[in-house]
Amino acid sequence: MKILLLATLVVMGVLVPTELLAQTRCRCSSSEWVGKCTATISQERNWITVKTDTRQCARVDWYADEHPRLTIVVDGSDTEEWLGPTPRPRLTISDCKVCLDAEVSRGATPGARKPAEADDQIAGRWDCITRGSSPLGGGTSEWWITFTAQGGGVYVGAAQDPRGGAPDNYRATFDARSGTLRFEDKGWHESLGTWQVRGSAMNGRQSHGLGITEEYECRKTRS
Repeated sequence: MKILLLATLVVMGVLVPTELLAQTRCRCSSSEWVGKCTATISQERNWITVKTDTRQCARVDWYADEHPRLTIVVDGSDTEEWLGPTPRPRLTISDCKVCLDAEVSRGATPGARKPAEADDQIAGRWDCITRGSSPLGGGTSEWWITFTAQGGGVYVGAAQDPRGGAPDNYRATFDARSGTLRFEDKGWHESLGTWQVRGSAMNGRQSHGLGITEEYECRKTRS
């Protein structure tokens, strides 16, 4: 299976649980802000993604053109469908505040993670999209990979084509300090390079020579 030619990412199944989680876990009124954070915003087709530099609940205030909006972000990333009057609005961040989080104690440093959380950050299913480019053109493919913890920051990932067939197996090592997941290729399938992990989002890029590159974007959908 070549990841460049895979099939369909279901986004709606990701968004609804995130909204419910924010309602039950986050307390973001003005009296319950506990710190500042940094946020970024981007648009892909009709989906807008807001990311923060903390896995703790955060309130991000932003503008679409001149219209103010806010997003409660959980685990560092949130994606929502854009249904506004213009297809590609001008997006700007105005503020990012860390909120009280039911999973973090009041005395904890904003954005700090529980000791056992590093392993949980990777293990589970991630829905992914690959964007490939070459001198002859480009394309996209959609797939998923399920990671199983082996201990010591080592994971085995089974990448699956939604159209069926046997999964491709990968071995990877996660460095919690730098937030990087490095794929190995000795004795396993060809390497996917080194990916950056931020909360429930993961990104990577690699070149195959002859002007061929692949960019990977994944979002965790199941622990």
